[in-house]
Amino acid sequence: NATIQQDSNKLKIGFNAGVGVEHQISKDWTLSLEYLYTKFNNVAKENSTLHATGGSTANYDNSVDYKLNTLSIGFIKKF
Repeated sequence: NATIQQDSNKLKIGFNAGVGVEHQISKDWTLSLEYLYTKFNNVAKENSTLHATGGSTANYDNSVDYKLNTLSIGFIKKF
């Protein structure tokens, strides 16, 4: 029997770090490139009890971390 508990109404603390560049390719157009790294720890927790044949049981806790790498490319028109 395994249960997964996810607390969607609780505040989760994480961080987002990034770097970007922009280069003018003509008078009215620029090209941009941006990288972002996002991480949240302990987004979902799992508490499980496993019942094996022969009557033995095993308990364990597990947590899920959320990591995201984003790469963005943009063409920007200046007015």
